[in-house]
Amino acid sequence: MHAESGGKRVRYKVKKDNPQWKTVELKKIKVNDGELKVGFSARGKAGASCQVDDVSLVKEE
Repeated sequence: MHAESGGKRVRYKVKKDNPQWKTVELKKIKVNDGELKVGFSARGKAGASCQVDDVSLVKEE
């Protein structure tokens, strides 16, 4: 998972299999010029999957 704004990128890298659902958070993302790109990328062997559900963007004061 990654987020990018103003040329800066913050990412969370999964290092092992997660057979159960896992909450992943990116914190302290600075949004520049009102734009933020959020994305997901995955690599794996044939038959592997990456399932993403319930994505939220929450403004922190």
